Amino acid sequence: DFTASAPVQRAARDETKASEAAKKILSRGAPEKFLQRVINKEKASKTVKGGFPAEWLENFTEAELVDSDAKSAEWAEEVREAMRHVWRNYKQHAWGRDEIAPLTGQPGRQWCDAAVMMIDSLSTLKIMGLEEEFDEATEWITNNLKFDRPRGLHSFFEITIRVLGGLLSAHSLSGRQIFLDKAKEAADRMMTGFTSYPGCPRAQIDLGTGRSSGNGWMSGFILAEVGTLQLEFRYLTEQTGDLKYAEAVDKCQESIFQAAGGQGLVPYELASDRPMFTGGVISLGAMGDSYFEYLLKVWLQSGKKEKK
Repeated sequence: DFTASAPVQRAARDETKASEAAKKILSRGAPEKFLQRVINKEKASKTVKGGFPAEWLENFTEAELVDSDAKSAEWAEEVREAMRHVWRNYKQHAWGRDEIAPLTGQPGRQWCDAAVMMIDSLSTLKIMGLEEEFDEATEWITNNLKFDRPRGLHSFFEITIRVLGGLLSAHSLSGRQIFLDKAKEAADRMMTGFTSYPGCPRAQIDLGTGRSSGNGWMSGFILAEVGTLQLEFRYLTEQTGDLKYAEAVDKCQESIFQAAGGQGLVPYELASDRPMFTGGVISLGAMGDSYFEYLLKVWLQSGKKEKK
């Protein structure tokens, strides 16, 4: 008389997650707790003492794996210490600036005056477990990061992946509202950069004034620049409930798909006045690379549902 929930039923049918015994139990109908217990037992049988997958033990002894684990931990700590070294110098010599020059150790180029290095480092700090440094950055951002004064024209694409991307990654990893609030503030100022047709943003934006402009050396759009916005703006819609962010980047994406005409590999120059590509050069490097990356990432972000 008991029916297992849909997720448990799916798990029981998945040959990589459950045994034939679990599938038979499902077919007969069984209390969900019992069925889940069988599935968990099957999963547990695939690991051994120390938590190593059984497949690893087919090629290595447990002693070798333990030794490898210890060495990996040492290497990870060396990487964390390298990050601490850079962070200490950034805090001492260039705190709140866009970058620190690696050779002189002094403040580097002041790009868009938005603490780009700090924001771009947030997710790395969090993943490395450097909580003290992460908290230092959070405090500075809370008290000092503002977008309300003129900064000059800077790359819409770079601001998206570094400022929005950095803030939103930090929000996703930490759940701290301040990062979402600051990202929303920046994104709202960027909305003026989107064109009515084909819906893609102009190459440059002044966060302080909202003034936008093309890049000056070509009349159309660069594929990587306008096709590498979707993750950030869609995440904003998901977290705020405001559809304008996703609608803006989706309109641009549709224009790209229309110009592509069903082709997967496309040139990197997109016309500004009609749905077509104006050049014939396809690049998996500069000017094209991240568009192809985002096709996969946006599909994953959608729960693998957007087949196009």
